[in-house]
Amino acid sequence: MSRLKRAAATLMLTATTLTSGSPAALAGESDVPPEIDVTITPSRLELETIPGVPIETTVRVYNDGVTPLVFRTSFQDIEYDPGELIGPDELAFTATRWAAVDRAQFLVEPGQFEDITLTIRTPLATPSGGYHALFFVETVVDEGAGDIRPSARLGSTLLVVVSPEGGVVERSARLTLMDLEVHWDGWFSPRVDTVTRIENTGNAHVLVGGVHSYRGWPGGGRADQEVGPITLLRGTRSIVESSWSGVPLFGKVTVTSELVYQVGPDELPVILTQETIWIIPVHLILVLLALLAVAAFFLIRRRRSGQPVWAITRAATRDARGPEDRPDPGAEVGSPTPKPDPSFDETAPVEVAEVAIETEAGDDGPRSE
Repeated sequence: MSRLKRAAATLMLTATTLTSGSPAALAGESDVPPEIDVTITPSRLELETIPGVPIETTVRVYNDGVTPLVFRTSFQDIEYDPGELIGPDELAFTATRWAAVDRAQFLVEPGQFEDITLTIRTPLATPSGGYHALFFVETVVDEGAGDIRPSARLGSTLLVVVSPEGGVVERSARLTLMDLEVHWDGWFSPRVDTVTRIENTGNAHVLVGGVHSYRGWPGGGRADQEVGPITLLRGTRSIVESSWSGVPLFGKVTVTSELVYQVGPDELPVILTQETIWIIPVHLILVLLALLAVAAFFLIRRRRSGQPVWAITRAATRDARGPEDRPDPGAEVGSPTPKPDPSFDETAPVEVAEVAIETEAGDDGPRSE
């Protein structure tokens, strides 16, 4: 199974298991200390209704601890992270004002559970589309007991889709590759960073998942990174960041973002974007140019002096030597340099031997030979 098909299957499986939290992830915003063992299910409620017709649903709260717990209930608007909302008002699509619960407080004994009924009453003039809210249960701490007791807070996400007669519910998303850059972790360690924006362009929530694919050339390196599943509420967007460190030192990398979003039980449209970036090691190119400049310098000097480069190098080495290191010019090439006699005394007097010169007398007088 391909990663995209696996993401589509995961999308359908997780459509009823994501929990409350930020509108991008809507997952796991419960706060339960280890001393308390409580659970709320389901953590995500998807409801469809028509204006003016109330709809009921049930959540179940389990107490798996050893102490009886008293809970109080409340509803809360979903607060967007900065820069996440693309609509004019984050409260424009809240369902909190329509929600009600059958009791404000309730007791759950150890090892037992309690069912809580929630009711959504949409006004007659409600436009079609998606609306949302958070439902919370929180343990009540008896401050008069004289001891410090931990508290727990758990939540479920309410996703309400209103479909009036003649109204249209549209689920759609847009994918934009915002940024694709190369960063260097070292001289020989390039990294490609990708920033992708996924926008909900419809009027109801969508569940998005898929994969980022990296393909390198040359060398055929590749990497796949799964995305999501991400719940995009109406009027929101999500920023997805990813990176790949196995890119080639020189070449190009093609990044493909292929996502699917859920419209119906079997309808999963695909959104696709693809970009290519070249990996050019500018710092290594500068080093290579510096080496070429040094080689060019020696070549120019060789042409001017008429000597080979090795001769110029040898002359420079000879000039760097001291007088005591220079060889005797009269010595034969390859002959060893004579070593001084340690027994020789330079201060001793020098004896001069007399040499007799024999001469022959001739007609013209004595002649020396």
